[in-house]
Amino acid sequence: MKIAFYFDNRHLGRWNWDSFVAGELPASGTDGQFLGLYHRMSLRGGVEAMGLFGGGLPDKVPGDAVAVDGLAEAAGRARAGGAALILFNHRDREETERGLKRCEELGVPAVLWDQNGPFPEARDALAAAGALRRLVVVSHSHADTLRGHALSGKTCVIYNSLLFDSGGEVARAARAERVCFLGATISQKGFHHLVKAWPAVRRARPTAELIVIGSSRLYGVDRPLGPLGLSDPEFESEHVVPHWGPSMTDLERLGVRLKGLMAPVALRRVLRDCAVAVVNPCVRNGSYETFCVSAIEAQAAGCAVVGGRRLGLRETVRHGQTGVLIKRESDLAPAIIGLLNDPGRARAMGAAGSRWVREAFAAERADALWLELFQEVMGGKPNRPPRIKWRLMTPGVALRMLRGAIQGAR
Repeated sequence: MKIAFYFDNRHLGRWNWDSFVAGELPASGTDGQFLGLYHRMSLRGGVEAMGLFGGGLPDKVPGDAVAVDGLAEAAGRARAGGAALILFNHRDREETERGLKRCEELGVPAVLWDQNGPFPEARDALAAAGALRRLVVVSHSHADTLRGHALSGKTCVIYNSLLFDSGGEVARAARAERVCFLGATISQKGFHHLVKAWPAVRRARPTAELIVIGSSRLYGVDRPLGPLGLSDPEFESEHVVPHWGPSMTDLERLGVRLKGLMAPVALRRVLRDCAVAVVNPCVRNGSYETFCVSAIEAQAAGCAVVGGRRLGLRETVRHGQTGVLIKRESDLAPAIIGLLNDPGRARAMGAAGSRWVREAFAAERADALWLELFQEVMGGKPNRPPRIKWRLMTPGVALRMLRGAIQGAR
């Protein structure tokens, strides 16, 4: 079967395909997952992966990949090239709607892989789009955000995968006092909550170190940075300077070291020296995680993970077993301190997480589900919406389901 993969890479600037395959290219979870699936499918027997790149081709891209000017042109290329369907990420609402309209005109079935949405204003159009055969989301909690809407009938769940896995990690003695933050250094990822919490951690553990891995440029190579090189100038001025100070010397006094964006291979080496990894700690303020690739990367390296007890993180971290999921942002400092005060517990969580994520989020498991989905779409089979996971049910989900049932009965 021939599958077209459309990926808009304008935000990455100039990059090298071989670097990505080798784990030497910093990339967001959304980008890494899509490119990883395309790469694996291009190597699989019985599958012909057709690469369609918006914004120009990366250097040394394999096979017969071509550059296209948007999703609508990609649909035409997929049709002309004999692809059975086209898979793409949802980035721009207008481009998605134009592209799906073109898919409908050409008779090209479409599969939309949406890591973070779709947001409410886009849902009606996606539900009505005849060419859209499947909406792939990345957790059952993610799928629950769509319950009660017609789009839920097109939705299926495929977990993200652990990429660039180097095998079991050996805990190092040096990691006992080291904490890292992993993710974009922006408010939507809760970095400001960690900035505020860290001075309290240092008062309780004066020798603790914080390694910050990430940058606001994770989502755009041209984003402006403030004097500290962490995030945009306004964010640094409002959220960082009041708690950490305005200079690198101030950060050093607090035991803070900035690593910026890191490629997966280098990331693993740093994570192996950390006892605790903080991922998005937002609970009520900031965005929620539909999955959180950073969480499984940190667990694979043997870190105990601290994050917000909200949506997808409830599925990618086992609370109390592989990490701690907080109910309030004010719980962040106590959670970190608790793990640093009990290194045996942190090590046990790290070891359990390392074993668990390699099984639960193995690429082979995800690929089997993707191949099944491709076959179903090609065969015109109706979708089987994901079953309700009652342990993940929230009052908001129950209310949406009730509203949907009432509207459907009218």
